[in-house]
Amino acid sequence: MMTISNFTFRRSVEHYHPQRPLEGLDVLEQRDVDKFGNLCLISNSTNSRLWNLPPEGKKIYFLTTNSYESLKQKIMLRQQKWTLTEIDIHGKKMKDKVLGK
Repeated sequence: MMTISNFTFRRSVEHYHPQRPLEGLDVLEQRDVDKFGNLCLISNSTNSRLWNLPPEGKKIYFLTTNSYESLKQKIMLRQQKWTLTEIDIHGKKMKDKVLGK
C-alpha cells in the first residue's frame, strides 16, 4: 500500500511527461506537456531529482519507494502508459471532479 510520505507546504509542479525528456524519448508539444492532465504537485527535491525522466521511470521510483506526494499523482501512477490520450482523459476526469460533475 502506498502512503503520502512528503506532504509539505512547499510544493513544485511536476510534469509527469517531462518538458525536456532525455535524448531518444518521445517529445510532446509544449502546449500538451503543460496540460492540467499532465501536472501534479510534488516536493521541490523530488521534482529536481526526477525532472527529465520519462513517466515509466518516475512510476518505478514512486512504486519502489512505496510513496506518492499528491492524490492526483497517485491516480496518474495507476496508468499503464502515459500518452497524450491519457493526459487528455485524466485532465477531463480531474476537472469534472473539481467542478462536481
